[in-house]
This record gives sequence, C-alpha cells and structure tokens, in this order.
Amino acid sequence: TPNKETVDSIITKCGEGYLVESIGDAMALYDQGIKNVLVIFGLSVSSSISSYLSSKNLKRIIIAGNNDFNSDINRGLTASIKNYLKLSCYFDLDLICIKNPPKGFNDLGEAHESDSDLKLWSNNNVDINKQRIFISDFVSKNKSLFSKTHIKKASTLNE
Repeated sequence: TPNKETVDSIITKCGEGYLVESIGDAMALYDQGIKNVLVIFGLSVSSSISSYLSSKNLKRIIIAGNNDFNSDINRGLTASIKNYLKLSCYFDLDLICIKNPPKGFNDLGEAHESDSDLKLWSNNNVDINKQRIFISDFVSKNKSLFSKTHIKKASTLNE
C-alpha cells in the first residue's frame, strides 16, 4: 500500500517548511529524507504559498534558494533575500531563515548529485542575528536590485 502521508501532514507534524525554487531541489531533499518541502516554481514566493504558510503553526520557515555565486549577479541569493523580506511582513523574524546550498554548490540538486549530505546540511543551525546583519548589509550594498520597500524593511532588521 502506498504511503498516505502528505507534504501538508509532514509540515504540520514537524512545524517546519523548506521553500525551494525547483522540483529538482525538492527531489534532492526528498531523496535524503527531507520531505517538508514546498516548491515555489521560480524566484518569488506567491501569495498562495504565503497564505498556506500562514495557516500553519510553524516554528521555522527555511528559504533554500539557489546560490548563483559564479554569476555576476547572484540571482538566487537576491531572490532568497527578497522572499525573506516579503515573509517578514507576515511572520516573526525569528521564524524565517535562509539556507544556501552547501558550500561550493549552486543548488540542492547539484549538491545531491555530488553525494553531499543534505540531512547534515539541514541540521546546521543558522545564526539569525548574523543573518539579519548580512541581509541588511547585502541590500544596502546592492540597492539597485531591490525595491524601496525592500530597502526600507532591510534597514529596520537590526532594530
């Protein structure tokens, strides 16, 4: 008999949800036992994903976007920060974090294909205060990539 457990029930039970850009990223996590994953199908969290997350009693929302560190503009990291700032309008900042793919990888699928331990990656804690400082500094240094609303929100993260 097939497993009747749904992503919704898994997210509800564990109180955490990973937001990833693509099905490939979700499959990489799923293959390594991380099943509380929502695919945002691109770079921006939709209002339906935000509404879904709002309906849950979550302890953590993990934005696990790509890290296009080899590109002139790191669109994956920029998108993750925009999603962080967007979600910060609806959720306590202590609930939201950004987890880049393991060091040296652009995305989770690539990390998985190289036998990176994504379970170990998922268990690494993010220093929320350092992350706020990083986001605020990143937005300040890259203002042309962000809206005025993002810039204003980022400037208040450390207050």
